[in-house]
Amino acid sequence: MKKIFSIIVVCLMMVSMVACGSSSASSAKPTATQAKGGVASPVKTQTEVKALEVKDSGWVVKNGYLFCYIDMFNPNEDVAIQFPSYRVTARGENNEVLGTQDQT
Repeated sequence: MKKIFSIIVVCLMMVSMVACGSSSASSAKPTATQAKGGVASPVKTQTEVKALEVKDSGWVVKNGYLFCYIDMFNPNEDVAIQFPSYRVTARGENNEVLGTQDQT
């Protein structure tokens, strides 16, 4: 019974996510100016978001643990990026994967 209920809840969540998504064909696009109380005010257009740049990275092994760091740069002037995620993959001498971990 719990499995059936869980499946129904997941299906309802998926349907609600699809219903809340925007479609360019059905949504009205704003014009360059928008009338507000008889006065035209400019509408800010959506800018292209540039990808984060990795400026520096490195790693060190201490007491049997692998520690790594990544220094990222945001080239966007008008956009802040919260909680960027990245994947760290450790490889051995023969290029075999020793471990992979996602970080936020």
